[in-house]
Amino acid sequence: MDDEKLMTNNQVYQGASKSVSTSVEAIPMRKKDGKILPLRLFDCRGLNVVHGVPIEDIRLIIQGHVKSGYNINPVAPITEDDQKYRKDPEKKDLMHCIVYVANAGNPSEQLTDEETEKQIRHVREKIAVQHLPQLVLFTNIDKVRISNTNDLMDIFRSQGVRDTCTKAAEYMQIPLMNVLPMSNYHEENLPTLEKDILALFYLLTMMQRANEYIIRITKDDVPDDFYD
Repeated sequence: MDDEKLMTNNQVYQGASKSVSTSVEAIPMRKKDGKILPLRLFDCRGLNVVHGVPIEDIRLIIQGHVKSGYNINPVAPITEDDQKYRKDPEKKDLMHCIVYVANAGNPSEQLTDEETEKQIRHVREKIAVQHLPQLVLFTNIDKVRISNTNDLMDIFRSQGVRDTCTKAAEYMQIPLMNVLPMSNYHEENLPTLEKDILALFYLLTMMQRANEYIIRITKDDVPDDFYD
């Protein structure tokens, strides 16, 4: 039965049109034996003028100043006297890869809004000097592809999907290869192998980009004679 678990709330939320997160939360990754991996995924509100996370909070989260469990205030950033504020973050507290989640089923709402574009540009400028890897997870891409079959591989053959991903890459000013088209669960009561494999592949991609960044920022820890 373990391989055919019913859909969880998290999987249902993946198809939501708006962010359901209200706080910064660290999500533990567990192995089959229940042990927690040395890997943390952080989830927080998206960039939205009315209900989103303040730009200053984004900067502080990226720099490791915000602890898990902090309740985001859309109209005011975190302050240093907040118990969830970390004054002296270590390298392990930094974000090592940023993943923006956008709904491909309604990209105009998230990829053409002028105020949101200003927010994204500001965030991009803040993290540009750090060369932090940025990816876009384009959910509900199966609503965009034009196909007469249910073959998930059609996602990568569809011109409609490519055009949508290209638009996102240009908007975010990132390489097209950094836009990850994701097929969501909608009406299924049981997970499917193809969609789970795609999700795992993208998770692996995120881990690889994060690992590359970690290697880059820890060069100072390499002995002086290492490259001799």
